[in-house]
Amino acid sequence: MKNILILSSALGLTCLAAGFILTQAENLTADAREEARLAERFAAMQAIFPEGDFNEHLEPITITSEEGRDFLFYPAKKNDQLIGFAAFGTSQEGYGGRIRTLTGIDLQKEQIRKVSVTEHSETPGLGTQVTNRREQKKIWDLWRQKDEPETTEKKLEPNRFLDQFDQRSITRENFRVVESEDALDDHEQDLVGITGATVSSQAVTKAVEKTLRVFQLNKTSILEQAGRGESE
Repeated sequence: MKNILILSSALGLTCLAAGFILTQAENLTADAREEARLAERFAAMQAIFPEGDFNEHLEPITITSEEGRDFLFYPAKKNDQLIGFAAFGTSQEGYGGRIRTLTGIDLQKEQIRKVSVTEHSETPGLGTQVTNRREQKKIWDLWRQKDEPETTEKKLEPNRFLDQFDQRSITRENFRVVESEDALDDHEQDLVGITGATVSSQAVTKAVEKTLRVFQLNKTSILEQAGRGESE
């Protein structure tokens, strides 16, 4: 009985010590992890608006949707002129849960610049065909890059599903995911999903749709907060 009490006490003290150490480590690394997260976010934004000037100390314009979800709009400016927004939206309908997207809203052309997925828990090899941008190199690219100077600019790699959003109208709030190119009907509305990753394709599409819908419903307020009214 005595040995059991001693072992129980030792185990309890060990758990308390481990918990304390983990808590301290979490607190000590919190600032560094937040800085890394923000740096990654701004790199993704810069990849969509390479000519845009993003103020890293500027808080985003936050709009809460009817479902209670926050959508973040970062103003992209060039020579102090507002050219668009890097907009973060979410969908809870992914195969692995929440998916967060970044949609580039081009105000001048009223088109989508690019769409990227910045957070997800989709199945590797299936859902990630929808969410991940992968570098694709050809043999002549390797020779060409020998003479090119190195650059720190983040390049947006291709993705055959995400790239279908390019140049779509930002006033389009509803898209339709079809199974194949043979099923395409309205080329402005239809997107060809990835075989075996229909749920992921739909979830990304919903996140982009909701982002555009929130932007259109709150456009006047967003533009005013970004320093530009509708009349300008």
